Amino acid sequence: MAEDRVVISWESPVWAHIDRPDLIDGYLRYAYEWWQQGQYRKERREARARLVDKKGYFLAGFLPRVRRYLGQRGIEVVLKGPDFVVPATALTGLAGITYREDQKRALQDILMAGRGVHQAPTGSGKTLLIAGLVASVGARSLVIVHTTALLTQTVAELSRWNKAVGSVGAGEWQLEPVTVAMRQTLAARIKDGTLDGDFSDRWGLVIVDEAHHVNALGGDYAGILGRVGAPLRVGFTATLPKTEEGLMAMEGLLGPPVGRTSYEELEKIDVLAKPRIRFYRVPENPKLRETRGSYAQVYDVVVVKNRRRNMLIVEKAAEQIEAGRSVLILVERIEHGERLMELLDAKAPGAFTFLQGSTEEGVRDGEKRAFELKKRMGVVATRVWSEGVNIRSVDVIVNAVGGESEIATIQRAGRGMRATDTKKEVLILDFLDRNHRWMADHSMSRICTYSENGWM
Repeated sequence: MAEDRVVISWESPVWAHIDRPDLIDGYLRYAYEWWQQGQYRKERREARARLVDKKGYFLAGFLPRVRRYLGQRGIEVVLKGPDFVVPATALTGLAGITYREDQKRALQDILMAGRGVHQAPTGSGKTLLIAGLVASVGARSLVIVHTTALLTQTVAELSRWNKAVGSVGAGEWQLEPVTVAMRQTLAARIKDGTLDGDFSDRWGLVIVDEAHHVNALGGDYAGILGRVGAPLRVGFTATLPKTEEGLMAMEGLLGPPVGRTSYEELEKIDVLAKPRIRFYRVPENPKLRETRGSYAQVYDVVVVKNRRRNMLIVEKAAEQIEAGRSVLILVERIEHGERLMELLDAKAPGAFTFLQGSTEEGVRDGEKRAFELKKRMGVVATRVWSEGVNIRSVDVIVNAVGGESEIATIQRAGRGMRATDTKKEVLILDFLDRNHRWMADHSMSRICTYSENGWM
């Protein structure tokens, strides 16, 4: 075979094969690190993991990247086998819906590509894009979510355009022609062998909401997407993974980036409310700086059980309630929510309720409706409301969690970023905590995140 010619064949919608893997072995890799015990202390190690095996197989999502790389080196690529990505270029409308220009652009980009990840802010109308894709592609579709709240919300919104048949088991709903399922449910059914029929060719389109969770080449998402034979693959996310492994996993399993909708353009047309950030300094306690232990142990002392910090959160939340604004306080741990509720019941009796994973779904849905109608003015919530849940009416988000994750910080702020006729801004209350070096570093990380997004 000529030195400047390679053959790549489609093996399936998931896998591709190259006859000369040595040409891309050094290129198709990602860096990772780990800590290993040395003679005196743990030492940092680095390596580069390969994404093409010795026989030449690699995830088909890398095909555009590989073809581009080889083309830049002057190597001709001969593509053989059936093209498993046959994009649909015609955008089908939904009854009663006029797409915004950014939505038309996003849908056309995705339909032209056939697979990939679209980045769009929380509140930009991803469920409408999902419905538009299903209608345009015209194939049986699978929508994967990762929380019960997202499942309920997605089914409710898609049911406006697709007839809902009903639940087909815990964590899975059947519409027409869409199945909406939780990632955990699909993974469990793969493991216990209870899936009916051939899982590999049941769907023509698979869509992953909050696709930044597809961030590893092992685990549930890799297991599911490695078995789903859907040739058309789409992910939606507000934030991309921050590790090289995460980015490569997302690309290999779903496809490369296929467009981005920015906060700025949606703010200009009043789709998103503009975040306004307000930081408060946590009262300092020199004794807390000496707290020792793991991060979880330090967090328990410096954040969860720090009464002065909790009193500051309650005071600022109560001020907003008194001003007639609805308030969502986000926490990480159940105990933290319980401690805040004890203080809130004394400071603002009856204004707040506490929602967590064990709260019955009917109760959560009822409280969400009450909150949206402002019959309930305050909610303290764990992760059940930290991501993916639409709450248009919330005026104030209180980040009681802290933390350093850019993705989590943006997702928490996103709970209040949907604009309404009466809401053009959302107030984000956060806390500058210098009671431990970890909390101080995390506070600065969040300030950087807010600044980089143009919110400060």
